[in-house]
Amino acid sequence: DLPGDPLGSPDGWTDMAKDGDPWATAVMAALNGMKVGAYAGEGTAADFKFQLVICADGRIDRINKKGGSADAQLAGAIKNALESLKLPKAPPEIAKQLGSSCKAIKYVFTWSGKGNSGKIK
Repeated sequence: DLPGDPLGSPDGWTDMAKDGDPWATAVMAALNGMKVGAYAGEGTAADFKFQLVICADGRIDRINKKGGSADAQLAGAIKNALESLKLPKAPPEIAKQLGSSCKAIKYVFTWSGKGNSGKIK
Protein backbone atom coordinates (compact mmCIF):
# COMPACT_ATOMS: atom_id res chain seq x y z
CA ASP A 1 0.00 0.00 0.00
CA LEU A 2 1.53 3.23 -1.15
CA PRO A 3 1.09 6.38 0.94
CA GLY A 4 -1.08 8.87 -0.88
CA ASP A 5 -2.62 6.15 -3.07
CA PRO A 6 -6.42 6.22 -2.65
CA LEU A 7 -6.75 2.91 -4.53
CA GLY A 8 -4.18 1.11 -2.38
CA SER A 9 -4.83 2.36 1.14
CA PRO A 10 -7.72 3.80 3.15
CA ASP A 11 -5.27 6.47 4.33
CA GLY A 12 -4.32 7.34 0.75
CA TRP A 13 -7.35 9.59 0.29
CA THR A 14 -6.69 11.29 3.62
CA ASP A 15 -3.07 11.89 2.58
CA MET A 16 -4.13 13.41 -0.75
CA ALA A 17 -6.82 15.62 0.78
CA LYS A 18 -4.53 16.76 3.60
CA ASP A 19 -1.83 17.69 1.08
CA GLY A 20 -4.34 19.79 -0.90
CA ASP A 21 -4.18 17.53 -3.97
CA PRO A 22 -6.19 19.29 -6.73
CA TRP A 23 -8.05 16.13 -7.77
CA ALA A 24 -8.99 15.14 -4.19
CA THR A 25 -10.07 18.73 -3.51
CA ALA A 26 -12.20 18.82 -6.67
CA VAL A 27 -13.81 15.45 -5.86
CA MET A 28 -14.69 16.62 -2.35
CA ALA A 29 -16.12 19.86 -3.75
CA ALA A 30 -18.32 17.87 -6.16
CA LEU A 31 -19.46 15.55 -3.38
CA ASN A 32 -20.26 18.44 -1.06
CA GLY A 33 -22.05 20.30 -3.84
CA MET A 34 -24.50 17.49 -4.57
CA LYS A 35 -28.18 18.01 -3.84
CA VAL A 36 -29.90 15.27 -1.88
CA GLY A 37 -33.60 14.95 -2.69
CA ALA A 38 -36.33 15.32 -0.11
CA TYR A 39 -37.45 12.33 1.92
CA ALA A 40 -40.06 11.59 4.59
CA GLY A 41 -37.91 11.78 7.76
CA GLU A 42 -36.42 15.19 7.00
CA GLY A 43 -36.09 16.33 10.61
CA THR A 44 -33.79 13.51 11.66
CA ALA A 45 -30.01 13.89 11.83
CA ALA A 46 -28.27 10.89 10.28
CA ASP A 47 -25.14 9.72 8.52
CA PHE A 48 -24.42 7.46 5.55
CA LYS A 49 -21.03 5.79 5.10
CA PHE A 50 -19.94 4.64 1.67
CA GLN A 51 -17.11 3.81 -0.69
CA LEU A 52 -17.00 4.95 -4.29
CA VAL A 53 -15.98 2.74 -7.20
CA ILE A 54 -14.68 5.24 -9.74
CA CYS A 55 -13.58 5.17 -13.37
CA ALA A 56 -10.81 7.21 -14.98
CA ASP A 57 -13.36 9.41 -16.78
CA GLY A 58 -14.89 10.55 -13.46
CA ARG A 59 -17.91 8.27 -13.65
CA ILE A 60 -19.05 6.63 -10.43
CA ASP A 61 -19.45 2.94 -11.28
CA ARG A 62 -20.83 1.81 -7.94
CA ILE A 63 -21.58 3.03 -4.43
CA ASN A 64 -20.86 0.53 -1.68
CA LYS A 65 -22.77 1.21 1.54
CA LYS A 66 -20.51 0.85 4.58
CA GLY A 67 -22.93 1.68 7.40
CA GLY A 68 -24.40 4.70 9.08
CA SER A 69 -27.65 5.62 10.79
CA ALA A 70 -29.57 6.80 7.68
CA ASP A 71 -32.84 4.97 7.14
CA ALA A 72 -33.47 3.24 3.81
CA GLN A 73 -35.27 6.24 2.34
CA LEU A 74 -32.50 8.73 3.14
CA ALA A 75 -29.83 6.23 2.07
CA GLY A 76 -31.66 5.88 -1.25
CA ALA A 77 -31.84 9.67 -1.69
CA ILE A 78 -28.11 10.01 -1.01
CA LYS A 79 -27.27 7.15 -3.40
CA ASN A 80 -29.44 8.76 -6.10
CA ALA A 81 -27.60 12.05 -5.64
CA LEU A 82 -24.23 10.29 -5.83
CA GLU A 83 -25.25 8.34 -8.95
CA SER A 84 -26.05 11.58 -10.76
CA LEU A 85 -22.62 13.12 -10.06
CA LYS A 86 -19.82 13.28 -12.55
CA LEU A 87 -16.55 13.60 -10.70
CA PRO A 88 -13.44 15.20 -12.18
CA LYS A 89 -11.34 12.92 -14.38
CA ALA A 90 -8.63 11.05 -12.51
CA PRO A 91 -5.13 12.49 -12.85
CA PRO A 92 -2.71 10.49 -15.05
CA GLU A 93 -1.06 8.56 -12.20
CA ILE A 94 -4.44 7.37 -10.86
CA ALA A 95 -5.88 6.79 -14.36
CA LYS A 96 -2.87 4.57 -15.12
CA GLN A 97 -3.71 2.39 -12.11
CA LEU A 98 -7.34 2.18 -13.20
CA GLY A 99 -6.52 1.22 -16.77
CA SER A 100 -9.76 0.25 -18.48
CA SER A 101 -11.47 -0.83 -15.25
CA CYS A 102 -13.07 1.01 -12.37
CA LYS A 103 -11.79 0.59 -8.80
CA ALA A 104 -12.81 1.49 -5.28
CA ILE A 105 -11.31 4.42 -3.48
CA LYS A 106 -10.39 2.62 -0.25
CA TYR A 107 -11.47 5.56 1.93
CA VAL A 108 -14.91 5.37 3.59
CA PHE A 109 -16.71 8.67 2.97
CA THR A 110 -19.39 9.84 5.43
CA TRP A 111 -22.37 12.03 4.57
CA SER A 112 -23.64 13.66 7.79
CA GLY A 113 -26.62 15.91 7.96
CA LYS A 114 -30.24 16.56 8.70
CA GLY A 115 -32.96 16.42 6.12
CA ASN A 116 -31.68 16.91 2.63
CA SER A 117 -28.64 19.00 3.53
CA GLY A 118 -25.40 17.53 4.74
CA LYS A 119 -21.66 17.49 4.37
CA ILE A 120 -19.28 14.77 3.23
CA LYS A 121 -15.99 14.13 4.94
